[in-house]
Amino acid sequence: MIYFCVTVYHYFLRSEVPRVYHNQRLNRSRVKFLVLMILALVVVQALNYVLVRTGITHEAENQIELMKLMKTATVPMVLLTVLGAPPVEEFIFRGLLMHAFPHQATVRWRWLAGVVSVVAFATAHTMPTDFWNWLLYAGMGAVFTATYAYTKDIRYDIGLHFLNNLVATFLP
Repeated sequence: MIYFCVTVYHYFLRSEVPRVYHNQRLNRSRVKFLVLMILALVVVQALNYVLVRTGITHEAENQIELMKLMKTATVPMVLLTVLGAPPVEEFIFRGLLMHAFPHQATVRWRWLAGVVSVVAFATAHTMPTDFWNWLLYAGMGAVFTATYAYTKDIRYDIGLHFLNNLVATFLP
């Protein structure tokens, strides 16, 4: 799956004119932005904790199922959740979906692609009828989308997604 996603993603990048997205060096402005995005993910996770603990919403169904699977197959599920899901999801929702829109050099198209990416990411994790959980996943998707849009390099949002899943996997 990862190989397929990477292959299609690189096809999109090669056909992009002008070239907007590609490997970018880590510099001071990207580090500052990544720190802000880490803080944004902390806020989303803290909000999730508060909403669940106060009974405003329940734990998301996919999270409940994931935790059940973690109990029966801990190591494979940790590997899948922490190492497998971030690159696959980022290549699908940011790398492929966002590049399926034409004219990546046009800000309006990038905004539309970003909104579609956020909505698709949230809906893939929980249904919009589960409003609060959907909104929380949309918040996470917005952080990953903003990271990709700002850095113009998918490696940074994969790393951020990896960090998010790693922390979320080991939190109570």
